[in-house]
Amino acid sequence: MGASLGVGVNDAFRTSVERVCRHFSLGELLGEAIKLRGSFNINVKIRTTKGCYVIRFANSTVREEHLQYVSSLLDALPEVEIPVLRPLKDEQGASTIYDVGQQIQVTPFVWGRSFQCREQQVRASAGMLRKFHHLLRNMKPGPIPDWSFYRSTDDLINTFRHLGTLPGISAEELSCISYFMERTLKQYGEAEPMLPRSIIHGDWHFWNQRYLFDNVNCVMDFDFVQHAVPLFDVAYALWVIYLLLPQYAETFDAAFLSGYGELTDEEIRALPAALSRVSLFFLCQAAYAPDPEQKWNQQFKWQMPFLEWMEGEGRRRVSELARMARG
Repeated sequence: MGASLGVGVNDAFRTSVERVCRHFSLGELLGEAIKLRGSFNINVKIRTTKGCYVIRFANSTVREEHLQYVSSLLDALPEVEIPVLRPLKDEQGASTIYDVGQQIQVTPFVWGRSFQCREQQVRASAGMLRKFHHLLRNMKPGPIPDWSFYRSTDDLINTFRHLGTLPGISAEELSCISYFMERTLKQYGEAEPMLPRSIIHGDWHFWNQRYLFDNVNCVMDFDFVQHAVPLFDVAYALWVIYLLLPQYAETFDAAFLSGYGELTDEEIRALPAALSRVSLFFLCQAAYAPDPEQKWNQQFKWQMPFLEWMEGEGRRRVSELARMARG
């Protein structure tokens, strides 16, 4: 689940946690804190005399306006339809506090299993994503996150140009990616104005949910929600299957698309480009790595075969599976 943070050893950390417990009336702290998985925020599980909770120390890029927007979206979700972790509120009705300059929220700890690489879990995850998009389709746009996986075409183009100015990045490899960049952005750009809009999760993958009997019993991590194109979430989840779970791809991609259900004609046409766009994003992010050359080399070896596959067999496969999901 995670690593012990040694609450009894780190007095400063223990003092901070105890202040949070008092502020939200969580009871007396018992035992040790456990750091949970996650790379964007620090999430710590604690046990108190009143129960188990998760204290979330928000990433420094997260703005309070976006946290409040997320809270309003979560409040709009029927709990019976979408099981989410709603931040607890203090006596003044605030769900966020500041301690030593950090934004902190607290949620109940929900018991459940992590992703076990089971086909039914993939299908259930896709069905939950569909509900998420459907239930929030009429919500008004709000503050966008300062950082996200969902990037505009201009941002991708500018970042790719910046890569070309950095030392150590192969000109030949940049030329190869430039071909895919031009084709992908053109195909996606032609379809984008006709694609449905809703609130997107922005980081929908199978480890961002908890499962009970292969059904989703908790959806987590809403740091990147914004009003955008839901197809992004679908493409991102499929990219996770193809790149992170290749040994399961032949069944998981079909399970995910059938679990999500019908896409519009425009979404089906744009899906291959949306998938390639995710790969291009990760390639472009090499520009901001501590060692851009090393990161580029790593990403190029990983993403290039996928981009080539999406030009032929991959394009045909995802398009066919998406059409089959319409019944």
